[in-house]
Amino acid sequence: MKRLIILLMLLLVLFLFSCRVDEKKTLEREKLFELEIGKMEDQLDMLQLRGVPFRQKSRILMRNGLFFISNGSSQKVMEFTSYGDIVSLYYNADQNPEPFLLNENAPDDQLSNRQAFKYPFKEVGEIAVTSDKTLLVEDRVSEMQQEYDKDIQAMLNRVVLRFDQNGTMIDYLGREGRGGTPFPYIESIQVTNSDEIVVISRSIQHWFVYWFSSQGSLLYEATISRSNLPLPEGQEYLPSLGSVTADIDEHLLYLKIDYYGGEETDGGTKRDIYFQHSRIWWYDLKSEKYAGSVTVPVRTDEYRVSEFEESKKIRSLYELMGNSRGNVFFLMTHDQNELFELLLLRRDGTVIQRNYIEIPEESIVYRDFHLNHDGVLSALLVHEYSADVVWWRTDRFLEEKDEDSSSPDNG
Repeated sequence: MKRLIILLMLLLVLFLFSCRVDEKKTLEREKLFELEIGKMEDQLDMLQLRGVPFRQKSRILMRNGLFFISNGSSQKVMEFTSYGDIVSLYYNADQNPEPFLLNENAPDDQLSNRQAFKYPFKEVGEIAVTSDKTLLVEDRVSEMQQEYDKDIQAMLNRVVLRFDQNGTMIDYLGREGRGGTPFPYIESIQVTNSDEIVVISRSIQHWFVYWFSSQGSLLYEATISRSNLPLPEGQEYLPSLGSVTADIDEHLLYLKIDYYGGEETDGGTKRDIYFQHSRIWWYDLKSEKYAGSVTVPVRTDEYRVSEFEESKKIRSLYELMGNSRGNVFFLMTHDQNELFELLLLRRDGTVIQRNYIEIPEESIVYRDFHLNHDGVLSALLVHEYSADVVWWRTDRFLEEKDEDSSSPDNG
């Protein structure tokens, strides 16, 4: 009997040990502050009818410890400290109540530098902020200013408004620069380390990149056709463009392209088309050529519908979250349940880190991520009655790598 008990205890210890070995390293998610759902100046208007998707954009951006959140449903942009104190508000007065925390009659214990700025926004979308706190806001133009472009099959109806830190509108950017014609649908607005502004737009068949100086002069313009994407040498894959982002230091564009292929039948046609791998290409705007690429490591998981069927190998598709200092790409894919794998990949193909972050998907009705230049990943996680502003200190992986590379033992 004693031997049996000892054996059972040993098996229990081995089981617990194996569970610990198999545990996936999860990066801590830190909740910075919470927003209520509502119409007040420090609240997020994300009321939703069941089964109806959100039609308006809401975006989060973090720079120098301050968080900027655009809310398309209320046509406003809010600025918060990392503790959740509202600092400034840019808002459409016709769609929002008069601010209380930010007006001149605010209580004495409130911050004196809190300000609210009125502007007749029509459809707030993407946002960006420069080093001198110039706020860039996507907005829709009036119907009189809209125009349909038959060549690209898209409506030209978006501009980028620029506000100084005093809330004064400086000007707006269009396709040619300051005061230019409207953009088609805007996918993102990015600001480089030198405060150059990159507006990335798209239509059904094309992506359009407009790269401006910090003053708003057009430096580069590029059109990327979905029908003319680069292919790995010697391969006949079907390419699909997933995203386009700008490098934060160089005049380069990064194209994350997913490749699909399959077996050929006797007649030479493809069958069972499935995902093969992804590759990130960089396009040099000066030479107007692709300057190189890196293959995203392929992750394969086994999937079984039931115990009576054979398991199948499924290749996971990574989403490119952005790039940070040191030419590092941040990629993310769903792992299982509430876990997501975060892959940090250098432009030379070196994998810096594989880690996992936890996102409570079942309780989230809307989410948006932002990666800053230092490598901090933050997110706006909207629940039914509240919204969380969180971050993961993924920049520490870059610091550790920098220390390792500067060590004498590493040359």
